[in-house]
Amino acid sequence: MKKNKMFCVFRTANRRYLFKLFLSFFFLYNCANATAEDFYSCKCSYSRNMANEWGTICLPFDVEIFEEDDFTIYKLKYVSGTTVLFEPYTVGTIVYAGTPCLIHKDGDLHLKIIRDKQQIKLSETNEYSQYGWSIKGTFTGEIIEFDNSFYMAKNKLWHKTAGNPLIIRPFSAWLEADDDSYFSRSFNIGIVDMFYSGIPSTETDIDDYTKIYDFVGRQRQTFSKGINIIVTNKGTKKIWIK
Repeated sequence: MKKNKMFCVFRTANRRYLFKLFLSFFFLYNCANATAEDFYSCKCSYSRNMANEWGTICLPFDVEIFEEDDFTIYKLKYVSGTTVLFEPYTVGTIVYAGTPCLIHKDGDLHLKIIRDKQQIKLSETNEYSQYGWSIKGTFTGEIIEFDNSFYMAKNKLWHKTAGNPLIIRPFSAWLEADDDSYFSRSFNIGIVDMFYSGIPSTETDIDDYTKIYDFVGRQRQTFSKGINIIVTNKGTKKIWIK
C-alpha cells in the first residue's frame, strides 16, 4: 500500500475559471476491484470561485449533505413554461459520485466542499432524465454541439446559440431537452419546497398538479416569480421561483 497525493488544476479555454481538486489517497494495488480510474481517498476537497450564487456541479466523490454546509445541492424535477424546477437534497442524503446537479452558494461565492474517506470514481458520470429533459455532467470538460442544450450563467439557464459550440468547464453540468419546441432564450430556476405548512412530505413529484396560485391566493395558469402554491393529487405544496 503506497500513500500518494495529487493536486489537479483545470482551466477552461477562456481561462476565466480556476478549479482545484485535491486528493490525498491510498492506492490499493492488491484490491481486485481497483482500476486505474477509480481509487480510494482519505480526504477529498473541491473548491472554486463562483461567478454567481447559482451554478452546476458534478464531482467524482460522494457528498453527504450536512446541516453546517454553506451550500445547497439540487436535482432536476420538472419543467413548466419557462421555469425549470429543482428539488434540494436534504440533510443526511447523499449526492453520489458522478451525479450532475445545480448548486446554490450561501454568503460569499467561494465554494469549498471537503469530505473524508471516499472512493474516487473517475470512470464515468451519470445522466438524469425527467419528462424529456436531461441533466448531464463532466469531470474533464466538454464541447457541446447539440443545439437544444442549456447552460448556467447569471443565475439562469440559457439556451445554447445555434451553430456555436458550448464549452462546459470541468466538474460541471448542462441540460438538454429532447423536444426542440423549447425555444425560450433563457429559463428561470424554480425550487420545490418539500415542507409546506409544517407538514413534511416524502412525495415531491409535481407532474400531476391541478391548480396554481400565487402567494395571495390568485389562481394562475403558469408559474410566476416568487412563491407559488400548487394543488396536486398528493396534497398542497409551495414552490419558490427565482
